[in-house]
Amino acid sequence: MINEIEITDKLGYRLLSKGIIDYEVIDKAIKLKQQEDPRNRRTLAQILVSDFKMDHDVVFREVKNLYGFREIELSEEKIDDRRIEFIRKMFEPLPEQLQERMREEKIFILRYDQRNPFKFVFITPDPTNKHIPTIARAIGAKRYEICYVRLSDFQSLLEKVFPLENEFLKGMEDSDIEIRDEEIEDGSIEEEAIDAEINKSMLVNLVEGMLIEAVRRGVSDIHIIPRTPRSADIHFRVDGKLRLWHTQEGVRPESLSAVVKDRSKNVDRFERERAQDGFIQRKIDGHMIRYRVSV
Repeated sequence: MINEIEITDKLGYRLLSKGIIDYEVIDKAIKLKQQEDPRNRRTLAQILVSDFKMDHDVVFREVKNLYGFREIELSEEKIDDRRIEFIRKMFEPLPEQLQERMREEKIFILRYDQRNPFKFVFITPDPTNKHIPTIARAIGAKRYEICYVRLSDFQSLLEKVFPLENEFLKGMEDSDIEIRDEEIEDGSIEEEAIDAEINKSMLVNLVEGMLIEAVRRGVSDIHIIPRTPRSADIHFRVDGKLRLWHTQEGVRPESLSAVVKDRSKNVDRFERERAQDGFIQRKIDGHMIRYRVSV
């Protein structure tokens, strides 16, 4: 079996011999590759990541080692305003179609080579990307080096260079939050007061913006915690650590909770005596995301 893989694809043999993947998956991936149109045929690595959900960096680090691409640690690079402006300067003069291709394919020109000021350094999580020569010709780069970077590092840099606009959070800039003290004598909250508070504020934008921002920041959990009768804290859990993302002043925590409940399936907004579980589903940046909701 190994001999067959060795003849068919060097990367497949490498992954198999290291125990990263089993023969059955490699065999299916190679057959899938052979069935594709030669003009648009993907590499084995691309197929393994896209169709078989293998870890991108595990696969492409082997690609990097196999073909001798240099790896750049972006944490060791000086990514300041000047560097970000350089990346934009290299990017923006290109035709719009080519710009879109670079975004989709995750290709940036990071800088000039430190030893050769006429040589560009390209970075990408996929150093075998066939579109890089086209981009190099478009910018007139006669000399360039293609370097591998981890996918998560590239995504972080992409967000710095071209921050995604969150239209819901932008809409909050002009919000006018107004509170009415309408509680009945036993201390419970009047539903009409909550509705009025939601309608007068931008809590809907806050919740929708929160859902988008959580996905873009790689958040695993969102916690909405009442802080006072007129404020609530929103925490994001990133890499296991809970961090304060936003404090909403001037609204009842119950109003914020009501907005979340209204957007959740299998959750009753008017139930406050028992725990509830449901979900919210949204399409964020082209991906369908399901959030589990626990109240």
